[in-house]
Amino acid sequence: MAEDESPTSAPPPQTQTRDLNDAIAACFSPYLSAPPFPQRLVELVAALTTSRSVSLWSRPRGEEDAALFASIGNAPAFETLSKALTAEPPTAPPTDIPRARFADGLLIADIAMPDSSTAILALTLPSGGPGAQSVAYERVTTLSHLSFAQFRNPDMVEQAALTRDINKIASGDAARLQPMVDRLARISGADYAAAGIWRGGDLKDLTISGQDKFTKRALLPDKLRGQLQETARQSLSARARSFAAIPGREDGLALLLEKPTRAPALLPLTAALFAQADHGQAPRRSLAKLNRYAAFALAVVGIGLIPIPDGVRINATTEAVNKRIVTAPFTTVIQRIDVEEGVPLRAGQTIVILDTQEIDIELTGLRSERAAAVIEQETARLNANAASLRNAELAVAQFNSRIDLLEARKASAKITAQIDGISVLGDLKQRIGTTVRQGDPLLEISDPADVALTLTILEADIGKVGAGDAGQFRPDFDPTVTYAATVASVSPAIDVTADVPSATAKATFNADIDGLRPGLTGLLLVGDTRRPIWQVLYNNLRDWILLRVWL
Repeated sequence: MAEDESPTSAPPPQTQTRDLNDAIAACFSPYLSAPPFPQRLVELVAALTTSRSVSLWSRPRGEEDAALFASIGNAPAFETLSKALTAEPPTAPPTDIPRARFADGLLIADIAMPDSSTAILALTLPSGGPGAQSVAYERVTTLSHLSFAQFRNPDMVEQAALTRDINKIASGDAARLQPMVDRLARISGADYAAAGIWRGGDLKDLTISGQDKFTKRALLPDKLRGQLQETARQSLSARARSFAAIPGREDGLALLLEKPTRAPALLPLTAALFAQADHGQAPRRSLAKLNRYAAFALAVVGIGLIPIPDGVRINATTEAVNKRIVTAPFTTVIQRIDVEEGVPLRAGQTIVILDTQEIDIELTGLRSERAAAVIEQETARLNANAASLRNAELAVAQFNSRIDLLEARKASAKITAQIDGISVLGDLKQRIGTTVRQGDPLLEISDPADVALTLTILEADIGKVGAGDAGQFRPDFDPTVTYAATVASVSPAIDVTADVPSATAKATFNADIDGLRPGLTGLLLVGDTRRPIWQVLYNNLRDWILLRVWL
């Protein structure tokens, strides 16, 4: 472990406002030595999550115990961390593959260190329920990937070597021009790079990337020489051409990139580093000062532009494809609930009993009136009074209809399940003894064997998602698992009345799903675009802030 990474206990982060890009660049910059990387990392993790305890440990090897590099809050005992690590399945991936997982009340992630070793980041589960824990898992996973992309990334080796080349060129070693232009071409993706020393009003030591012994296309060096001379005379500073003058002198370094495809700040940065280097005749600048000057700029080039897999993240909720809403058949009082929340039901099973006291009273009265009507009917028949008989028969028929209707209503007071599934009662248990009106929803019965997803797509992401797009559903209750799904449809209408304008969509799972039930929340990750890491972290932080507001 490097000297600046010795075990330490980091103080709580200062409550100062700092741009997220600056914080990320400062944390993962390989050119900063104070505070050490472990302390910078735990402060960043504490700022991006609501965890009360964040610590960074060395990975134990053999009989050795893990060493605590830095912590915020009360770090877990080593026994707890060791137990969580030994509980990992034997099929766990190698430690050089970044990952995060939950174990023994901790969120644990692999972190690549500047000395190429692998450390363990451990934090207590944040408050706020599964949603906040899912967000923390996403943040920590992204930081884990970033650490591996930064400290195991060949580009960072190239940038460190580029800094050394520039220092040697500034001290008079023209032989380092060739490796410098080769690296400039590789890092920027240019067709080629060229450089030369501008001294005494003339260009010296013209060097072209990948061409130590240039013999073909003899006109090209002359053309490049003219372009570099013009760059030096006019002191140009642009994306493709730049001149770095030695402080207090007209001499310097002329640089050119042909059609660069990435890292647009690379050429001005190289010129700035050359201007700040030790040129012998100028007052000597310490390497520490040069590193401090270059730290943020190189971190932006090396970190901000590192692409990582990313896609559209859509809020999703599982719902049953086959479900029934049970409503009150008439206005009455809830007498009894015969099921529990989430218990499997069979079709025909009794679930709710409604009070029928008023129906029984009304039936008793109707049956008495019907008996009197029947007597009148028989009396009219004996007297052969046709008119009276007809009126009596109509009265009996009306009473029979009213009695049949009430008996059917009484039978409906015993509500049974229409399909197999599980019950979703809501607050129904607390409503026993209260009055419900006809048509009021009582509960929902959902078939857990067939679930789909309801999506809420933010307005900014609608154009990125379409029917047929494949994705992975990650439930909030366990962000370490995913389920393959496909977007089935996207509504063309946008709900502009919501706090955040959005459109609804539907997605179906690609296979039978076990372990999911209706009503679970999570994210559907669609697509695999390549986005800069700063943009991914910024978008994730924005989503986290919105989640905290909604919670």
